[in-house]
Amino acid sequence: MPQTAFVKASTDEIDIYFAVDNLLGARSAKYNGRLLYEGIDYVNVLSLDSSGTNDTARYDEGQTRFVGGYVRVRAKAGSDATDYALVCRIVTTETQQIDIRCLIQVRDQLPSS
Repeated sequence: MPQTAFVKASTDEIDIYFAVDNLLGARSAKYNGRLLYEGIDYVNVLSLDSSGTNDTARYDEGQTRFVGGYVRVRAKAGSDATDYALVCRIVTTETQQIDIRCLIQVRDQLPSS
């Protein structure tokens, strides 16, 4: 179960910032013996419902950005009264896979206008 939860309306688009700088370890460089930090090779975004099914309509992967030690992921859409897990899947330059999750709760609390 993700430790952080966000509540949004089904029509909202929100940006979630996942902290990543503390996840990347120092590595000794083979050619000069200096310490370098592991880097991010690429990021995939997933939006998983209670059955574990990914739905690309609930996020905009094209809006994913690296911002000063964070990965910004845009969450959107979803059905009212439904929860899903937004996953930021990081693959590092050392081929390590790290999944960071948060809970998105979709709640349409006001009547549509």
